[in-house]
Amino acid sequence: MIPEREPREPDEELPFTAGFAIVLALGAAYLQFAIFVVPVVFEWAHPESLKSPARLGIAAILAYGGAFALATRRIHDAPGEALGFVHAPRQGWTAALLLLPSIVLISELDNIVKLLLPVGEAADTPAVQGLYLVEWAVFLIAVLPVVEEVFFRGLLQPPLVRAWGRRRGVLACSAVAGIAFSVGLFNYAMLPIVAARGLLLGLLRESAGSLLPGLVLNVAFGAIAVLAMRGFFGIPGFDDAESAHTPLLWLAPAAISTGAGLGLCRALLRARERLERAQAEEHSM
Repeated sequence: MIPEREPREPDEELPFTAGFAIVLALGAAYLQFAIFVVPVVFEWAHPESLKSPARLGIAAILAYGGAFALATRRIHDAPGEALGFVHAPRQGWTAALLLLPSIVLISELDNIVKLLLPVGEAADTPAVQGLYLVEWAVFLIAVLPVVEEVFFRGLLQPPLVRAWGRRRGVLACSAVAGIAFSVGLFNYAMLPIVAARGLLLGLLRESAGSLLPGLVLNVAFGAIAVLAMRGFFGIPGFDDAESAHTPLLWLAPAAISTGAGLGLCRALLRARERLERAQAEEHSM
């Protein structure tokens, strides 16, 4: 008679490892690409639909939502706490505010990448107005921040940090996000921009111990991007297409504010590490 196996604990059966997190992210990226492109390849949709931000958002929701569902059985703590939906310290919100001007620096990085790796744009791209502007607004303000923060910073970053430490974990998460979005949006020039933004948001998430400041900051990035599509700010190289680069007059204050935000994140992270060491010492006694 074969003895019955003792049931294993759920966390032993389905560990949330760093390797699983990376495979999950890349799988979601390729699934997003397939959902978006396959209907056109098989002539189920008109090629013009590839210019639709609404279809891009639907593809992202389906792909990353499906990947998130696969990962839920590997979350063994309270979901809200595991994903980072917890109270954030006041300094975390201040850091998010100071990091807001970093969008100007990231835009300039985008200008440099386009100069080094030119990506051709279709001449008949629809004007960003009317319904097309609304679609972009929904994608950049609602869909993209939720997907990026909840999936990458909320779900994937914690296991990467546990496996490789805070610095390498945040770096790895930002790199994976950059690769995933460059694949999902079929634009290799997106990799350094998304990775740079992800690095700032990842540091904010880790130092604040909460997803909320980064989520709000990413929503603000999206709102600014939508306004920039309409030339609201008139900043050369940012939303003024007549200039290929943003002058130092705009970059310098953005860099100072971003540096102050990063400094505050570093101070928060040190305080958090001291608290964790003290709690570990109490448990060991």
